Amino acid sequence: SMTQGIKDGASNPLTIESIELNPVVDGAAFVFPEETVTEEKK
Repeated sequence: SMTQGIKDGASNPLTIESIELNPVVDGAAFVFPEETVTEEKK
């Protein structure tokens, strides 16, 4: 593991347990919801 943070600082450390290169991601996680068209917008 690797830990990052400001040296001698009062920040919370960020610990990286693993790095995954080119993971398979479900495209549905990035889909925007459909915008409903109301009569006012037409």
